[in-house]
Amino acid sequence: MNEIIMARPDIIIAGSPRSGTYWMVDLLETRFGIAFPSETHFISIFEDYLWLYGDLNKRKNRKRLLRDIFQFVSIWTYNSQDSDEYRAGIRPSSFMAIYDEGLSDSVLDASTDYPSLISALFSEFAKLKGADAVGDKSAHYRVKPTLDTLDGLQDVKIVHVVRDGRDVAKSWIAQWFGPKTYAKAGHLWSEHVSGFAKWGASNPARYLELKYEDMATDLDACLTTLSGFLGRPVLESKGPSATAAALSHTDSHAKIQSMKASDNIEKWRNLPNKDREDFEATAMPWLRDFGYPVDDPNIRSPKVPHKFIDISKHQFTVWVKHQLPIIIRLSALIHFPIRKIFIRDKTSIWQAPIKLD
Repeated sequence: MNEIIMARPDIIIAGSPRSGTYWMVDLLETRFGIAFPSETHFISIFEDYLWLYGDLNKRKNRKRLLRDIFQFVSIWTYNSQDSDEYRAGIRPSSFMAIYDEGLSDSVLDASTDYPSLISALFSEFAKLKGADAVGDKSAHYRVKPTLDTLDGLQDVKIVHVVRDGRDVAKSWIAQWFGPKTYAKAGHLWSEHVSGFAKWGASNPARYLELKYEDMATDLDACLTTLSGFLGRPVLESKGPSATAAALSHTDSHAKIQSMKASDNIEKWRNLPNKDREDFEATAMPWLRDFGYPVDDPNIRSPKVPHKFIDISKHQFTVWVKHQLPIIIRLSALIHFPIRKIFIRDKTSIWQAPIKLD
């Protein structure tokens, strides 16, 4: 989002997938009172399609854009996890809560363009949750969308969660949306941690790096560090956040409420030697920089291309996701009920038409 400057969110949680970013969301929500909407990947995607909406200084054009954003969030959130319990639990924790509560006019009134509309969405969500600060979690497959978003936030603070890349890879590869090889996982993990670390080096006052392993072994110390960085007191825990509760009904995060984090450290030591060596050889410089132990520091780095040919379910899903805004806009122009294609449950609130009167 290189030329777009937004006033909010106030905080970004960044990290590679499977590094503990949802755990950090839960902590910042429950222990610091910061609101976090779910499934906000549309922000950078819609930037490429703003030409479809004309002059956003005109309320009618912003209204069309906001309607399409709600369409996108509802379609994507519904399909992101195959769990009715998740779908029911996550809706109040998404921007759909703004639509459901009839607050769309407040967003339109507070905006004049795309950056201010996005900022207004975050602000209204915070008000709805009774919070004075609002954040966003970003753990994309590739790091560029998050870095682009950071470029468009002048005063944002970033909490970067770093986890041993070999544990990340072991968990990530087991998911349908993960890379297929440990060499590729090593490249992607390195891309994430290096990208955020370099941003932090340029913005040291707005950047905090926390290791998953430190959170797992001394959470109280990490909460104290977060308190100093955020300038907010640590609150007494009142149980898991609504987001964590919803995610516990999914295959990918089923253990988010029950796992003992200290048991999730150095699981990579059980990896076959070849898988471990493929990852270490690819990610060696950043494993060293972050102080993670390596048995053979002289291992040779394989030739891993920077671009991978990967025709997979995940890559197809990502492609559809990036075309979704134009599909939604075209369906609106021809009055085609696109939601019935993506949301098959006719009794679900997710299939109800989005109307902004």
